[in-house]
Amino acid sequence: MTLSRTFQRIAPIVAALLALSCVSGARFSPGSSGVGDPLYPGLGNGGYEVSHYTVSLDVDVDRNFISGSTGIQANAKKGLSSFNLDLRGLTITAISVNGLPATYTRDGNELTIVPSRPVPARASFQVDVAYEGQPSPDHVPSFGFPVGWIKYRTGIYAAGEPWGSSTWYPVNEHPSDKASYTLVLTVPEPYEVAGIGELTGVIDNGDSTTYTWEARDELASYLVGVAISRFDEIVVEGPQGVPILNMIQETIEEPVERHLENTSKMVGFFNDTFGPYPFESFGSIILDAPFAALETQTRPIYGFDILRLAGERVVAHELAHQWFGNLVTPATWEDMWLNEGFATYAEWLWLDYKSPNDEFAAFWENTWRPDYGPPGKPSPEAPFGQTVYQRGAMTLHALRTDIGDDAFFRTLREYVLRHAGGNVSTSDFVAVAEEVSGKNLDGLFRAWLYDDVTPSAPE
Repeated sequence: MTLSRTFQRIAPIVAALLALSCVSGARFSPGSSGVGDPLYPGLGNGGYEVSHYTVSLDVDVDRNFISGSTGIQANAKKGLSSFNLDLRGLTITAISVNGLPATYTRDGNELTIVPSRPVPARASFQVDVAYEGQPSPDHVPSFGFPVGWIKYRTGIYAAGEPWGSSTWYPVNEHPSDKASYTLVLTVPEPYEVAGIGELTGVIDNGDSTTYTWEARDELASYLVGVAISRFDEIVVEGPQGVPILNMIQETIEEPVERHLENTSKMVGFFNDTFGPYPFESFGSIILDAPFAALETQTRPIYGFDILRLAGERVVAHELAHQWFGNLVTPATWEDMWLNEGFATYAEWLWLDYKSPNDEFAAFWENTWRPDYGPPGKPSPEAPFGQTVYQRGAMTLHALRTDIGDDAFFRTLREYVLRHAGGNVSTSDFVAVAEEVSGKNLDGLFRAWLYDDVTPSAPE
């Protein structure tokens, strides 16, 4: 090994030791390279929490090439000699911490940053990462499509669940660390940018346009989404003045509006069922792309094929996620039934509300199977299988049958109210259900969430 190669490998360690020597009496250590998620232990990073991301990118759509920077405002949970971010591919051109150049190393998707001065415990700090390259999507077991930054025939979209956001910006990629976002994307004419949150700026640069989308409510990184194409916009006013903005890709020739015409009524129904709609606006981004659907916060992304196939049922599903998954977010991926089971059950509730003809008997008949597997223990090899959707929804109906409608719907509203904006586990939901109903529900939840064989339908 040459001297120069040896120095390259030890330089970050030397920098950290020199920095430590300058801070008398303080204790610093590296942040962990994962948060120990039961399903995916390597996701996320420890030692700090992010409060805000500013992602500023120039996008060459034809080449599928991005260049720019991400600014990260964070708070140290302990004294940090170094810390990690998640970033897949892309070439880093510069990194600074609190305005001072920082050194870094990379190992697969782990970006380890060594600040020139350690970050004290409980201190706020700013990280800026400049980078460029062609993003490469990733694949998730049991998904039928790639995740992350995706180039398709007529545009680009970015959909992050569960670990796709790190394909286009450096991030603490775990749902337990929620943050607000500013997304600033510059695209060549005639492209437009659809995003989450609120459109707060459009700047005409002549041969390009800069769009700024602000997501002021904190969200998990997998709920960040953008799309680049050309769009028709349809704006309607929903219940309680909630604006509904639908952005539909121009190349879709079939009528789309019929699948969205009941969205305002759905918002009103779920307002009454779960509590007030939690964000500034709602809507959809509908793409002429091979994609299913994702509950990106405030504005879910749909491939038109899934919308044509599932109709307003998938709209109800993604809308319900705004409460279950987006506002109230699982602390780990192992509890994803709290997302998917609740959103699937919301589909049933909406269809039953529209046509109250004993729909739930049909749902049981059409969905019950003995071999779904336990939704409280999803497999890392098939994390988004039907167990968390269908058996998760059946768990909720079993609870409803056991404790009665009044206690069940009070449980849903209290669960949302109590944990709004935070992270939850299954035990948090069970605690609310037991408190509201006054019953010990250990046996019911153990059978429905953790037994290998699906229980029989409740009477």
